[in-house]
Amino acid sequence: MQTNPVGWFEIYVEDMDRAKGFYQTVFDTTLEKIGGEATMDIDMWGFPSSMEQYGAAGALSKMEGVAPGGNSTLVYFSCQDCEVEQGRVERRCGR
Repeated sequence: MQTNPVGWFEIYVEDMDRAKGFYQTVFDTTLEKIGGEATMDIDMWGFPSSMEQYGAAGALSKMEGVAPGGNSTLVYFSCQDCEVEQGRVERRCGR
C-alpha cells in the first residue's frame, strides 16, 4: 500500500460549532471528538480516517491563543528517518 506523505493536519478555528457544521455539510460526514483529560486545553474534532486507506487524518482544533486564518493550519509529514528528508531540504536551499 502506498502511504500518504501527509500524516496529520490541524485546521484551527474560532467557532467550533460553526466550523463543524460547515465541514460536515460540505463533505457529508460526521466529525468525532478527540481527546480527554490530556487535551483539556484544546478542543479537537477529527475527520473520519482509516489506517488501511490512502489519505491523511486530521482535525478541526480550537485552542486559546491560536487564531484562525493566516498560518493557522498545521500539516505534519510522515517519514521513516527525518534526516533523509532534512538532507533533501538542505540540498534544495530550504530551511
